[in-house]
Amino acid sequence: MSGTGAAQRDMELWRSWDQGGRKPGDLEPLLDKLDPLINSHVQQYIRVNIPPEALRSKAEDLAIHGIKTFDPGKGAQLSTHIYNNLRGLNRFVTTYQNPARIPQHQVHHISSMLAMRDKMTGELGKPPTDFALAKKLNWSPRQVTSLQKGLTHRVLDPELFKLTDPRSYEPSRFNEVINLLPNQLEPRQKFVFQGTYGIGGPMRSSTQMAKKLKVSPATISRLRKQVANEIERFLNT
Repeated sequence: MSGTGAAQRDMELWRSWDQGGRKPGDLEPLLDKLDPLINSHVQQYIRVNIPPEALRSKAEDLAIHGIKTFDPGKGAQLSTHIYNNLRGLNRFVTTYQNPARIPQHQVHHISSMLAMRDKMTGELGKPPTDFALAKKLNWSPRQVTSLQKGLTHRVLDPELFKLTDPRSYEPSRFNEVINLLPNQLEPRQKFVFQGTYGIGGPMRSSTQMAKKLKVSPATISRLRKQVANEIERFLNT
């Protein structure tokens, strides 16, 4: 596709989203079209000491902001406007790479998503799809998928780390917790910790863990607090 043809397709997708009520789910075709541009910026920083999911999430936030603030009346192409917005990724990396830090707004997003995911899992009897979760949160499905991937060994779980300043999170120290802490936990605490991060098995919601242990969700909440206390003690030794 020629440069002119690509620009026209960008505008068709942008107008479809804009005239359709600017619904988060309708951003997906345009974000898919812009994915090579987003990836090119993320790849520039892939070797820095920041979790790839955090880089990708920030780049998508910048791209979505560019889509929302684009004014076709100013004469610039949409891809140029997005490109200029994505330059903000450099500021993000400069701010958080030493040490790697998880921004407070992302911690809030993760917390909101986890709460809604647990609520929907309880209502549905199974984990919701990313699309269903995004609809409930009024987010783009792509944003939900990105954060879901981030809830692995490399990104902060705000519930278990709520006693620690999330902005001082260091991946190397977190890896120590992942590898060494389970040996310090009682069996049920260990199950909750491993279920949260998918260590040695699938990730589990609070509802799923409660069912597996045959306890109430309140008991899982208490176990998570106990694990949080152990994490805090571990990080301060």
